[in-house]
Amino acid sequence: MKISHVIALLISMTLLLNTQAQISHQDYVKAGWMTARMYGGNRSGHGPNWLIMTYNSGRDFIKDADGSHNLVGGWHDCGDHVKFGQTQFYATYMLLLGYSAFPEGYDDFYSFDYRGYKAANDFSFEGKKGTPNGIPDILDEVKYATDYFIKCIPNGTTFYSQVGNGNYDHKNWVTSVTMATYSNDQGGEAGGARQIKKNPNDGSMVSFCGATLALMSRMYRHFDAAYADQCLQHALHAYQYASAHKTNTGGTTITGSFYGKDNKWQDNYVCLLAELYWATGDEAYKTEALSYAANISDHGWVLDYENSDDLAAYALAKLGNARGVSELNKMCTRYKNAANSSNVMEVGSTWGRLRYTASAAFVLALQHALNNDGTIHTALKGSIDYILGQNSANQSFIVGFGSKSPQRPHHRNVFMNDSKNYTIPTKNKQHGYLVGGTFTPGSFPDNIDDYATSEGGIDYNAGLVGALGYINSIYSPVDQSKFGFKNCNSPNLGADVSLCGIGSVTLNAQLPSSGRTFSWQRNGTTIAGTSNTLTVSTAGTYKVIADSAGCITTDEIVVSAEIPNVNLGDDKVLSGSITLDAGVSGSGLAYTWKRNGVQLSQTTKTITVSDEGTYSVTVSGSGCTSKSDEVVITRPPALVKTTTAITIDGVKDASYPASTPITKALVGTPSATNLSASWSGLWDNTNIYLFVSVTDNDLRNDSNNSWWDDDGVEIFIAGKNNKGTSYGANDFQWGFVWNRTSVIAGSNNPANSTTGLSFKIVQVTGGYNIEILIPWSRIGVTPSVGHVIGFDVAVNDDDGGGTRDNKIAWHATEDEGWQDPRVFGELELIDAPVIAPPAIITAGGSTTFCDGESVTLSANTAAGYTYQWKRNGTNITAATSSTYTANQAGAYTVVVTANGISTTSDATTVTVKAKPTTPSPTANSPLCAGATLNLNTTFVANATYTWSGPNGYTANTRMPSRTNVTTNMSGTYSVTTTVNGCVSNAGSIAITVNAIPSAPIVTSPVNYEQHQTAQPLTANGTNLTWYTVATNGTGSTTAPTPVTATIGTINHYVSQTVNSCESSRATIAVIVNPAKQTITLAQGWNLISINVSPTHNTVEQVFANVNVDIVKNNDGFYKPSQNAVFNSLKTIELGKAYLVYANTASTLEIEGSRNTGIQTPLAQGWNMIGVPRTSNVAISTTISGTPAQVIKNFDGFYQVGGNTNSITNFIPGQGYYIYATAAGIISW
Repeated sequence: MKISHVIALLISMTLLLNTQAQISHQDYVKAGWMTARMYGGNRSGHGPNWLIMTYNSGRDFIKDADGSHNLVGGWHDCGDHVKFGQTQFYATYMLLLGYSAFPEGYDDFYSFDYRGYKAANDFSFEGKKGTPNGIPDILDEVKYATDYFIKCIPNGTTFYSQVGNGNYDHKNWVTSVTMATYSNDQGGEAGGARQIKKNPNDGSMVSFCGATLALMSRMYRHFDAAYADQCLQHALHAYQYASAHKTNTGGTTITGSFYGKDNKWQDNYVCLLAELYWATGDEAYKTEALSYAANISDHGWVLDYENSDDLAAYALAKLGNARGVSELNKMCTRYKNAANSSNVMEVGSTWGRLRYTASAAFVLALQHALNNDGTIHTALKGSIDYILGQNSANQSFIVGFGSKSPQRPHHRNVFMNDSKNYTIPTKNKQHGYLVGGTFTPGSFPDNIDDYATSEGGIDYNAGLVGALGYINSIYSPVDQSKFGFKNCNSPNLGADVSLCGIGSVTLNAQLPSSGRTFSWQRNGTTIAGTSNTLTVSTAGTYKVIADSAGCITTDEIVVSAEIPNVNLGDDKVLSGSITLDAGVSGSGLAYTWKRNGVQLSQTTKTITVSDEGTYSVTVSGSGCTSKSDEVVITRPPALVKTTTAITIDGVKDASYPASTPITKALVGTPSATNLSASWSGLWDNTNIYLFVSVTDNDLRNDSNNSWWDDDGVEIFIAGKNNKGTSYGANDFQWGFVWNRTSVIAGSNNPANSTTGLSFKIVQVTGGYNIEILIPWSRIGVTPSVGHVIGFDVAVNDDDGGGTRDNKIAWHATEDEGWQDPRVFGELELIDAPVIAPPAIITAGGSTTFCDGESVTLSANTAAGYTYQWKRNGTNITAATSSTYTANQAGAYTVVVTANGISTTSDATTVTVKAKPTTPSPTANSPLCAGATLNLNTTFVANATYTWSGPNGYTANTRMPSRTNVTTNMSGTYSVTTTVNGCVSNAGSIAITVNAIPSAPIVTSPVNYEQHQTAQPLTANGTNLTWYTVATNGTGSTTAPTPVTATIGTINHYVSQTVNSCESSRATIAVIVNPAKQTITLAQGWNLISINVSPTHNTVEQVFANVNVDIVKNNDGFYKPSQNAVFNSLKTIELGKAYLVYANTASTLEIEGSRNTGIQTPLAQGWNMIGVPRTSNVAISTTISGTPAQVIKNFDGFYQVGGNTNSITNFIPGQGYYIYATAAGIISW
């Protein structure tokens, strides 16, 4: 059952894979055509711009200028209509750089003015209506930009970096054709030329402007030499300007520029210098470019208009700079490592993220071109295929490409209307515009307002066009002869050569330097060298790449470093001394001699030796493969003195020297299995000890007295080596026969010759061993070092019984030893050899580690050994034990001494990697609870980061964040950086998270009467901030004074700030109430007035709640009991007095509004006047300057100039009779 499930899963996965879009070679060609032509849809000015060439006038912004200096042309930035220098100069250089690196990837489908497409009204790839003009399309598109660049840098002191204001441009979503007709503050040019930025203090943008013009001077020279010269002249202007503005501060110096400054100016400047060198051949530009190599490094980000180290590293690498090669390779490796399981490089940020993927792919393409390897890395192809739609959703991210492409890109001209109708017309369907996109294709929003995913730009397409150009140069290369390119001769490096014996060789491309650039590779990797010759001293396969205006040819040569085989000859036996000859000579060769694995001091081709041992020589040379050989030098067989007691047991003691074979056949035809043997011997002051090992597959003892016919060993000794013709007193033959227990004396021996001898025979697999003891006293010799005895050993073999079948001897060649001592060999008595101790170092761990760590080195041990450790050849003080703990870099050796002989070990190299410097973290501390903590530390190339903090907090990015922080997240945060496996010391920073204080304590509501004088609001809190809105808004530290002019409720808000943390806002409701006046009416007549303008001012409404019989004044009367038509007094007004007869005592309440600045007219004679005031006012002051003479009411009277006045103030609520001598006005 499980198997069926697995099969079903595999089938479903296969079906899924098969449904993904498959990209053909022709698809790449189409994508290259579309994405390059996209730039023609961003042309500004006269164009033609193919997107809008049939829309209204078909042109836009033709007034761009600085006074009389014309600045028309160039490219709109994206869907906007401003010309931004940051993206335009960068994108154009990228496009032209790709063409220069792999020109075979760019074809000619149409003309500069798109006339073929326009005439047929068919702008599709499939329609093939373009009219080729013999120039690669990419150069047509770039030339529209370089025409504008020439205007941007008219001389060495003037540079224009921007035309247009982005803020104005963003006010209207219309085509550029229509926007150009608007006023300047609406993004147009109706009022004249748009805003410009002139002479920014910036060396970055002008460097890319100049680099593009210098490169264009090379790429376009074949088509128009005069134009190429013009481009080069203005490139030189750009160099003059850039060299005077070596800074990167000018990126945001104009209102409405949405792009930041370049992160460094040196990267763009290096590109300018390199292009000028290639355009002019002037070495000064190359020298200056190389002087900035140390400033170019892996930026840790992705190629974009702010980070162009990739392009600078590529330029330096082409100049042969090793750092350029290294840094380019680092960035490429980082990009490749960012590839997911589908080989898509997930790099950059989420805003416009596929532009980063495309740019990374372009950098990999440049690396391929530099190495000239003719391959396409899986990360490059996988990334581009993903963009083209080979993904789980078949979602292409290029407008108009594939079965499912973006339909609502953030681009105003593509829709070719001004009414926000977001339908792309057929003419513009194959726009070729790369949108920001996403790495989750199934959830791509395709929303015109989702700028991060739907917007594109001239910088977005640049990397994509270049990457497609490289792919097409491999899959569908364009024959450059169609463009009439000449001067394509190939270099010729000649036959393969060898370095050995000459040390170095000069390679010659056999092509003139004029009109060409050269680069060199060794084993596929770019190396230093930019001329047509190269001197090398290292073996390898060398390639020269000649570039003649885009025509690239190559040749290869193998430079070998093969040293002839070394042959020291056959093994040798010492006779005095022997000269060993390596047999190989040559310039620069080195010789390393060793004896028994220990290096000797001699370093010459030949050495003379007088000691036995295994000798080896290694012949080496720079760039050559070393060769070695060894030879074994032995002494003549000898008896070696022993100080160890030997037991005669048939078992070979360790003291015995190496065995000597017994090989001389005296009888029969012995073989390795039926008879072979070897022997070795020792001596001390008492005895000779012999050990013979015999191989014999058939052991016999059946011959009785003819003992020599049985299996056994014969020993021959001439104690004084007299070489007599017959045996003397010191000459002996003894027989030791298999399976016998007695020693047999030879027939010519002296008497009693076996006394004191002993032996032991032990059978072993395939034969037997025999150990023999012979006393010196029996031989009649007093032994001493240097004494020589006559000696031989023979072995008899009886196979199958009967007589002897075979006999072998060590020295004799005739079977005459039984009677003639002259056939004996000779043995010298030698002292025990003093053997040099071995010296071997064993590391207890890795010998490559980080600063602060160590490794224990151990030497071999044995009784009596002493030690001295050395570092880089110098004794280490007090390092005399068998182990040493190394914590410094260097070559460590140990000298082992025993028995007065010292041996120096081979060196063990210890490498100590530097720790990264201690980080210096920063943060936005102190901060308030609920905010986001942003941690940061210094960027370190190729580093990983480890953060720790309170409550077990950890993070592993350089700039981690903690959202919605709380006070318990306060404390010490630490960070370490790890580079190449080494961890820095921790850098720490104290973080304080302050609590959010509570809102201030307030009194609410606060009531005022309309027009009442208000006091500033108050609250109980610290560092108060007052607001007019509940959220957001701008606060003030000054408490507001409520405005009481209008009836109603107005909310005020206040917060307090403690430790820089602002509380929530408390609300104070200020209620402005209508004004009220209360008048006490006595039963009977009352003379009253009002100081409130009644909300309802009819007499009936004012007196509706009191029992009055009549209300009257000079204007008429009102009697509630009579028919309303007879009532002549209709309303109650400010400034007038009224006689009111109240049937009962009561309180009259009037609600309304207060008025100020009331003026009451006076007629000549008596007037009934009211007091429209809220407080008493002196009569004298009020009537001063008026014709009023007498004032009276129920309380008394006042006469101007009178001494008996009974009233002195006008009192609110009361009415007055005033006599005026003339008409006038009382102002209240």
